[in-house]
Amino acid sequence: MSRHPSRLSTLLRVRRIQEEISRGRLTAETAAEGRTRTALEQATTRYAAPAAGPLAETETSHVFVAHQLHRGALAGSVRAAVAVVDAAAEVTLLARHHWSKAAIRMAALERLDDRAREDARHDQLSAEQRTSEESSSTRLLRAPTTKAQGKTA
Repeated sequence: MSRHPSRLSTLLRVRRIQEEISRGRLTAETAAEGRTRTALEQATTRYAAPAAGPLAETETSHVFVAHQLHRGALAGSVRAAVAVVDAAAEVTLLARHHWSKAAIRMAALERLDDRAREDARHDQLSAEQRTSEESSSTRLLRAPTTKAQGKTA
């Protein structure tokens, strides 16, 4: 017994697909945010690492300036990584919001579909009950006639 697709079941399938797409985007954005956090940790580790060696008195000003530029570049990479992590966190938050809205819409439609199925089941049980009552009332009406015929024979 196949049920013809109704508008509600079609909409339910569409919303389910939309929710799955939103969930997939959220998963991808969460993974991307994780990668940016890993890059931040690596940049922080490189910046926090001690210098190659203590500065000797024989080093020239060029070496000192190069060392300071290198440390500045490391600090810049940490700042850039923090900015990327913040942006990724915002994108993840937005993806979570979209998925949450899709899940709420899906849950509402599922409840509506459950109610429609319950109403259909109730209608079917009512129809079966009416049929049963009609059948039993017909038997009761015929029963005295058959008993009377049986007694006279």
